[in-house]
Amino acid sequence: MDAQWFGDMTIGTPSQKFKILFDTGSSNLWIPNKSVNLWGKLKNKYHSERSSTFKANGDKMEIQYGSGAIKGFFSNDQISIAGLTVQNVDFGEIQTLSWNFLTSKFDGILGMGWKAISVKNYDTVFDKIQQQKLVDPSFSFYMTSTPGSTGSELILGGVDDTKYTGEFAYYPLISESYWLIAGDKMSYNGKTFGNDGGLKLIIDSGTS
Repeated sequence: MDAQWFGDMTIGTPSQKFKILFDTGSSNLWIPNKSVNLWGKLKNKYHSERSSTFKANGDKMEIQYGSGAIKGFFSNDQISIAGLTVQNVDFGEIQTLSWNFLTSKFDGILGMGWKAISVKNYDTVFDKIQQQKLVDPSFSFYMTSTPGSTGSELILGGVDDTKYTGEFAYYPLISESYWLIAGDKMSYNGKTFGNDGGLKLIIDSGTS
């Protein structure tokens, strides 16, 4: 229904495969734990005992999203996205998912916001990518306009120049928390919101 988009990611050694929502509106990675509650039973689940690169942590994780809530604990392992292997990533093993996640096509979420909004200030996955000097410090999204079609892309370390024409416009961030920029004002249904420069807007790949 053109409502969600997600991609493959693996965790652990040997790899365990998950479908992940790449979300610029949050900053933590999480996947369902092997003992997740009812609302996560149909999803792929992480088994720490099957990974030789797993490291125990146990610190609590709780996140309230606009579309549901999660509870669990932190663990550490390596992850791989399209062959790019990132070492020592702290992520959540989630034991409690709210009912909202029952119909989601993805197993977990990889937050691509800034460390300032990361639960307990853990390094983000992209922080780890930069520390390990794996790609250039940028990422980009391309989304197809046809529901159910293939071809959407997440590029780690640049852009796909076959997917656009013209030049990019650049906007300064007003906070390194969300991808937060300033807006002028907007009008809808006869009402005006904000004044010149009065809006704060986030670029959020996880919502519509």
